[in-house]
Amino acid sequence: MGSRKVFVTAIAGLALGVASLPLASTVFAATNTKGLVPLSVQGVGPGAIAAPVNTCTFGTTVFDCADSDTCECVTGTDTLIGNQGFAKGSLGFGLIFDESVGSLPASTFGNCYPGTGLGLLSNSKGNQTVSIYISGLACPTGTVGLDVFNGTYSVISGTGKYSASSGGTGAISGSVDTTSGLSQASVTGSLMTILPTLP
Repeated sequence: MGSRKVFVTAIAGLALGVASLPLASTVFAATNTKGLVPLSVQGVGPGAIAAPVNTCTFGTTVFDCADSDTCECVTGTDTLIGNQGFAKGSLGFGLIFDESVGSLPASTFGNCYPGTGLGLLSNSKGNQTVSIYISGLACPTGTVGLDVFNGTYSVISGTGKYSASSGGTGAISGSVDTTSGLSQASVTGSLMTILPTLP
């Protein structure tokens, strides 16, 4: 009987002690997720692959192919469906892929190649935009002229309600068919409408 009383007293004391602890982790989580919203957009539009190239240009940014390497440039502008005000907007992108180094023999259809570049999400009026870095792998398929891309994105900046945005990350995938000139893309992840204040 005495040991049970001591046990109950110890449990009650432990619960009281936990309840009196500062909720630092809760405050930290709330601070860091303020303004964080889910992003999910999909699009289709014209796309192209140019090779061999020495440079790729997206907006005012120029990506250089390493000296003596063989590179290709993938571009596209897709009309979007999705959330966060980007429905009926667009995703423009420009990526450079190095076909000389780091190739990954994925299948009998050919090698996968590493690539990097930029993208711009824009609403239909052009007054809400989000700029993203893109990195990943492009791989050939069994269909001649059709490459698929799988990678990640990280938000750089934005305009309009995303003018303070430099947060958000997620997955980006797509394809470009050189025969039809069709580009398809899907972006799924997060972005921030407010930059977090760290404790």
